[in-house]
Amino acid sequence: MLAALQPLNLGATLQGTAPAPTRPATRKSIFSVPKMDCSSEENLIRMAPANEKGIGTLRFDLRKRELTAVHEGEPDKLLARLQPLNLGATLASSEAAEGGFEILEPEEDP
Repeated sequence: MLAALQPLNLGATLQGTAPAPTRPATRKSIFSVPKMDCSSEENLIRMAPANEKGIGTLRFDLRKRELTAVHEGEPDKLLARLQPLNLGATLASSEAAEGGFEILEPEEDP
C-alpha cells in the first residue's frame, strides 16, 4: 500500500501495522423446533437472537419445523437463546458453512 502512495508525493509514511482480527468460524446449523408451526412462532424465534453478535441468515421451514441458521462460533450459544421459548428446540446438525456468508452485526443503540 505504501509503495502505491509514495509516488503521489503526499508525504505518506507507515505508522504501524497490526494483524487483522480473526473471527470465529462460520457455521450452518439446523435446529429442530417441534412446536414451531405458524408465523407467530417464527417471529418469536427471529426476535430471540436479535441483539446477538455473529448471527447471519435465518431460514425457516414450518412444514419440517426446522430452523437453519448461519452464524459464527458454536451453535450452543444460539440454542441457549431458543430453549427459553419452550418450543422444544434442539440441535439437529452443525457444520462449517461453505461460501462467503455475510454476518450482520446488530446496530448499536445511539
